[in-house]
Amino acid sequence: MRMRYVARGRPAQFQKPIVPGAAETVLVIGMSRLTELYLRSVAEFGNDRVRVAGILGTHDRHLGRLVLRHQILGNPEDILEVIQRLSVHGVAINRIAVTQAFDSLAQEVRDALLHLEKTTIIIVDFIGERLGFERVATGNTRGLRVIPDGRAAFAIDDERLSALMKRPYWRFKRLIDISVAAASLVLLAPIMVVVAAIVAVEVGFPVVFWQQRPGVGGIPFCMYKFRSMRAEHSVDGQKLSEAERITFWGRIFRRTRLDELPQLYNILAGEMSFVGPRPLLPADQPAEYVARLMIRPGLTGCAQVEGGRDISAADKAALDVWYLKNASLKLDIKILWQTFGMIVFGERVNTLAIARAWRDLRRSGFCPNPAETDRQFYNEVSSANAPTARVA
Repeated sequence: MRMRYVARGRPAQFQKPIVPGAAETVLVIGMSRLTELYLRSVAEFGNDRVRVAGILGTHDRHLGRLVLRHQILGNPEDILEVIQRLSVHGVAINRIAVTQAFDSLAQEVRDALLHLEKTTIIIVDFIGERLGFERVATGNTRGLRVIPDGRAAFAIDDERLSALMKRPYWRFKRLIDISVAAASLVLLAPIMVVVAAIVAVEVGFPVVFWQQRPGVGGIPFCMYKFRSMRAEHSVDGQKLSEAERITFWGRIFRRTRLDELPQLYNILAGEMSFVGPRPLLPADQPAEYVARLMIRPGLTGCAQVEGGRDISAADKAALDVWYLKNASLKLDIKILWQTFGMIVFGERVNTLAIARAWRDLRRSGFCPNPAETDRQFYNEVSSANAPTARVA
């Protein structure tokens, strides 16, 4: 990158005072054009909210030099030592901004960053990932197992795929979706008006927000929900936590799933179905589980009623692929009925259903690497008829 070594400028004549601890202290790792862009962005928009403690460069010869008035404190390999040294001087690092490609960092630096992310309250921010140019695999995967050679965790060959697509139920299912969604929009319109009015009073306009989610075939679509949270920032520009943002009625709407009523439009438009794999955020959709994207995402699904939020990404994908293989009118009615039970009694983890899904997918050849799925535990659970656990 083009570096500018400049003398420290004189402070402004007047500057808004900063409450101690209110500003976020950032340590920057990397020397690239992105580093310069990030520092300029902090100077332009960070103002009294972000303080750059220093930079970890790429060469020893950079040590002590200044980049846009910020000092180079060492190399990326010195990260733990630099954080400790700064803490001695009363400088606590809240965030680490990595401005070079994760793969270009030495292995010890990668390990140190992931260790800090897992064991401390320091936020590790991969700027390239934020901009959508790279995806960094961290330790926060909640049971996700990455297939090391890049192969998909579930395989559906052309012959099996053709047989699944030819099943007449898929066309029948779409007709049901259209009919029921249209009728529901009419019948539930009064409830939707009431919910919209409450949201307008408690949160403001617009009452509906959208998120882009991967749909059938991975094609993104806009999924709609009633708003249940206030704006991300307060009137004075301070970022709010999720607990501070969610409203009283928002909690109730989420608990009763009333916030998802606008997805009836998604169903009518052909972007979703009543039953199917629940659409995830793009960042939460692992590449090795793309098989679950082969059908329309659902308002509810097998993974929701049999596992809920507290199972791993692998188990969720297994339940969704198992549904793809076994979809029928009877199964859809069962899942919808279980959904009502989930709303009333809370989510549950059905270990027997998870074990059945993995066993069925193995026997049917949907798991190309059964040893890698490492699900012998669930086979044992199934044979032992373990009880179902319920999550309140």
